[in-house]
Amino acid sequence: MSSQSSQEINVSNIEKKILKNTLLINPNNLQEKDQSVSHLSLFSKTCKNYSSIHMQYQDSYMSKSSIFDVTMLKSMAKEVTLPLDISTFQDNLQEIIHSSLSGTHLILPPGSLKLQSLQIKKSMHFKGSPGTNLIIDNGPIQIGSSEDDNKLLITFSELSFEFLSNFPGMSSLFSIEGSQNYLEFSDCVISYNLKNQSNDEAICFLLNSTDNEVNIYSSTLTLDSCNISGFGSICKSCDSASIILNKCHFSNSSDSALILISPKLLKISYSLIEKCKKNAIEILAAAENTGLSTTRTKSSTSQVSAKEIIIENSDFKYNQGSGLLIHSENLADYNADLTIDFCKISHNKKEGICLKHIFLKSMKIINSDISCNHLTGIWVQKVYRSSLESEFTISYNRIFDSFHGYGFYSYASCPILENNEIFRNTLGGIMIAGNCTTSIFDISKYLNIISCDIQANGENGIYICEYYNIVMIESCKISENNKSGLFLHMNPGKDMNDGLKMYIQAKNCQILENKSFGVVFVKSKCFFSNVVMVNNVNGQIQYGEGSKGLVKFDDENDMSVQEQYVPVKVKKNSCKGICTVF
Repeated sequence: MSSQSSQEINVSNIEKKILKNTLLINPNNLQEKDQSVSHLSLFSKTCKNYSSIHMQYQDSYMSKSSIFDVTMLKSMAKEVTLPLDISTFQDNLQEIIHSSLSGTHLILPPGSLKLQSLQIKKSMHFKGSPGTNLIIDNGPIQIGSSEDDNKLLITFSELSFEFLSNFPGMSSLFSIEGSQNYLEFSDCVISYNLKNQSNDEAICFLLNSTDNEVNIYSSTLTLDSCNISGFGSICKSCDSASIILNKCHFSNSSDSALILISPKLLKISYSLIEKCKKNAIEILAAAENTGLSTTRTKSSTSQVSAKEIIIENSDFKYNQGSGLLIHSENLADYNADLTIDFCKISHNKKEGICLKHIFLKSMKIINSDISCNHLTGIWVQKVYRSSLESEFTISYNRIFDSFHGYGFYSYASCPILENNEIFRNTLGGIMIAGNCTTSIFDISKYLNIISCDIQANGENGIYICEYYNIVMIESCKISENNKSGLFLHMNPGKDMNDGLKMYIQAKNCQILENKSFGVVFVKSKCFFSNVVMVNNVNGQIQYGEGSKGLVKFDDENDMSVQEQYVPVKVKKNSCKGICTVF
């Protein structure tokens, strides 16, 4: 038998189901396309059929060999098949766990087996037989102990769990205590089933910590090929926990699926999170160091423990909140490397991706489709980089069809937008606002928009409103927007000197066939080089009162455009997004 066929035989039924029904290829190939030709068709259907994929599960972020002596663990392991007497199953299982050696493998019998609760305080491995279904009446299944510092590795595979808790308050199916425990699930189906009721406080996995001061060690949860539904939340974690998800399907949570406090590691691959009453993922960045002081030093940055969020080849859709929300109550120094790669984030009732009030070590949102969200596609508000060397890019994405928002919104933030296609967003393509010049934020320099295709948006292509910093716009095509291609606006009621605080430089751009003007200037200092403005319906350029002297063109620019200036007083066109700042 060939190696290929043997690999196919080893794929479990639940993994086949997840691969068939939920894991879709992202067709976004912007990084590979010819730079001179856009593959974007404004009037073609954006929802296409995707072929199934099968990817080998890569090694976990942390090697288990660095945590456990695997050889010793295997030598101690003993395989035990539990008796078929279902009536005494609860007592027998708890007794066997207490009397077994660490590392014992337990084979659970087939059928529906009822448990009230369970305590596991040693490394164990549980595997189901065909048809094994564990029904937990009240729970929890407690992993480890807050009073015990022993490292535990506990695994469950090929099992079905049904949680029937009747407690009115918060209850959890799995409660992970201690600071260095490792809980792993593979090929499991887990559901919450309370008749005709929902419990927002029913949690599948609750990760607690006993070391809240140091925050160096915390538990790790790994889920591989698991289908989990019906809980208030799939996972709630304390500070610095690690969560690794691969080929999982989470659905129908009555809260956010994942509610995490400053996770040390969150890695999500080839997974689907859908139909949650709130967000697919909500991360609260706890302030180890806050950005409330006027200076940030290298020493203060180094004191914040490094964290990592990697989300790749995953799909977050049809959630009542955002696809991904990362925020803090105050300006928190989260110090995380954030990577979102080859994801589809669509049809969420709020933003696709929402980042608020955090310092990040780095940020990369690349190769993804953010579409059909009710509010803005990507919302970045007071998000800053920890150092000038940090990569802070949003590139090779398609951001489109935001029903009541912008494609991209930035408030007091300075990312680099490069090689994105931003189209058919109701309030406009890109909105930039906010003060980004106070001493605390000096580490974030310019906002760059490079080689982006911005077209057919409901209002302006790019709208820059009272943004006190420098914006560089280079090699962009801004076309067919329902209002102006580029709207540069300082509040006309403010002093003319305020306009000097916002500086816009545009070069090698095309501003074509917009339904209003090509560019509108209102008290904004600008420099244009080789910017082509053609066939904009109301004219190529419009000036606000007293604004013409602030705009300069170099010799490379098409001077014939100057004959089409239309000096008209501009009314205030304020930001229509809902921006909550402190």
